[in-house]
Amino acid sequence: MKSYPTNKIRNLSLVGHSGSGKTQLTEACLYLTKVINRVGKVEDKNTVSDYSKQEMKRGISISSSVIPVEHNDIKINFIDTPGYFDFEREVYQSLRASEAALIVIDAVNGIEVGTEKVLRYTESIDLPRIIFVNKMDKENANFNKCVSDLHERFGKNIIPFTLTLGEGEDFKGVIDVIDKKAFEYNGFEFKEVPIPEDRVEEVNVVFDEICEVVAQTDDDLMEKYFNGEEFTHEEFKKALVSALLEGSCVPLIAGSALTGVGVDVLLEIIEKYMPTPDDERAKYGFRHADDKQRKFSVDEPMSAVVFKTIVDPFVGKISIFKVISGKITKDTLIYNSSKEVDEKIGDLFFLRGKEQI
Repeated sequence: MKSYPTNKIRNLSLVGHSGSGKTQLTEACLYLTKVINRVGKVEDKNTVSDYSKQEMKRGISISSSVIPVEHNDIKINFIDTPGYFDFEREVYQSLRASEAALIVIDAVNGIEVGTEKVLRYTESIDLPRIIFVNKMDKENANFNKCVSDLHERFGKNIIPFTLTLGEGEDFKGVIDVIDKKAFEYNGFEFKEVPIPEDRVEEVNVVFDEICEVVAQTDDDLMEKYFNGEEFTHEEFKKALVSALLEGSCVPLIAGSALTGVGVDVLLEIIEKYMPTPDDERAKYGFRHADDKQRKFSVDEPMSAVVFKTIVDPFVGKISIFKVISGKITKDTLIYNSSKEVDEKIGDLFFLRGKEQI
């Protein structure tokens, strides 16, 4: 895995109710980006993310794990978190190291308690959110009900960036609202198809909702919107990222992690619109003892936050950390602010599940 500058990195915590398909989604992303050549399944106990004996035995995530993927010269760090309340501390720790939350919803069960809890929490800390409505291929999946329930409980700022082509056994693809293109899938392979005539008006209405949200981020864009002028690609992208950071827009994507439908669209939207660690418009950041907020910059003094420590039977304690500023090398002498002592780093590597890179 090559080294990426911060403007080429996206950090997202995968959160949601237990059983919504978070771990399965990481498998789909790994397969789509050619990290693995076969999609693992939770029930088969062969996923990259759930690798401990207890996780395989129970068939659930107990501990959060980092799953990095490389897509179009962008590195996306997914932090797969447990869905059960018993392990909610893992969720909060992971969110501390993320610029956004990817909330996974079961299209059959809709908004469950765990889903509502993480949506409320991420909203309260002004963390950008993106929603993936999973399991659209299952019997009784209902996309419109999911959208309606989300609007009722969390507001109209949740906007579908994709619409569905069929549901349940008839689920065969998605419509990309922004690019106004429809795709039908055969497994992870897909082809572009015409948007059904009876759906064109629906696509235009949803696209106009997105444009309205985009226009509200800037007076000049608002004037353009009312004059019926189209936004340039750069104007649209910059304004949409601002809307995400402000919480005035929460993208919603439909798909199936098991069959691969919509996963590529999800990765594209993360790449184009989700914030980077060094985005100056972001509201997140870390304050230090002197109450000054450290900037996300390589030119600042070194600082990092350890958001998880695990014990490896062969290596010993492994601290997973996010660099906030400056840089860290193998021989860096660091100050541990919790223990108030200087410490030297033993070894440096990336983690992908249990694999050390």
